[in-house]
Amino acid sequence: GLFKVNANPPVFSFIGEGDEREWPMQSYNIRSVITDRSGKVWAGTLNSGLYEIDRSRGTLRHFIVNHQAYRDRDDAVESLYEDSLGNLWIGTNSGLYILDQTRKSVREFHYGYDMKFATLLRNNRINSILADSTGTMWLATQFGLYALRNGRMTSYFKGNDADGLLSDEINALTIDMHGRIWIGSTGGVNYIDPKSGKIVALELNNGKKVFNEQVLSLTCDQVGRLLIGTRAGLNVLSFGEDAVISL
Repeated sequence: GLFKVNANPPVFSFIGEGDEREWPMQSYNIRSVITDRSGKVWAGTLNSGLYEIDRSRGTLRHFIVNHQAYRDRDDAVESLYEDSLGNLWIGTNSGLYILDQTRKSVREFHYGYDMKFATLLRNNRINSILADSTGTMWLATQFGLYALRNGRMTSYFKGNDADGLLSDEINALTIDMHGRIWIGSTGGVNYIDPKSGKIVALELNNGKKVFNEQVLSLTCDQVGRLLIGTRAGLNVLSFGEDAVISL
């Protein structure tokens, strides 16, 4: 199900099994969630597509993303991102889709410049989506990292030196206050230097690897620390002190 937490005062609310009459979703196995600029909640499910939840009006709308996958009970929505124009980008286990700002219908994102990229996207799981300050759209996938700049696609894969990804299976993306894009994968953590454009592996001054390499999630907090969710727990990286705290 889906939990909502109000921090002050601490109040929990819940949408899930047992709420079928009020919130009749076909699946309560939630894979991704965001709140859009109008305050509506979007929930991507494991096998039944996408839901728009408007708690102020008490309404629920269902969107099938991939119709063939839906018929096979496999319409999984892995990631969601709202761009500056209000379009909702939908990452699935079978490619990339868009729900435009009118919120009427979902369409597949078709990349027409190169069939190689079009095929790679369609047969790929999109685990995370992020846009930077230049408008470049970054896609973290099961098979590499992709950047969509001015309509053109660039791909990044595991390298043999310090300037490559640590793994091609990328689970998470986030951006910090300095414009660095952080990349969490099954091999650890990389970041993209906004000045040079190079992909650099995270290395602490003491040379130690103090967090689990299986990175599942990333985010930056309000004071600039990087929070790293792994299979072994949560790590907090403070850059000024070059210190990692494991929770």
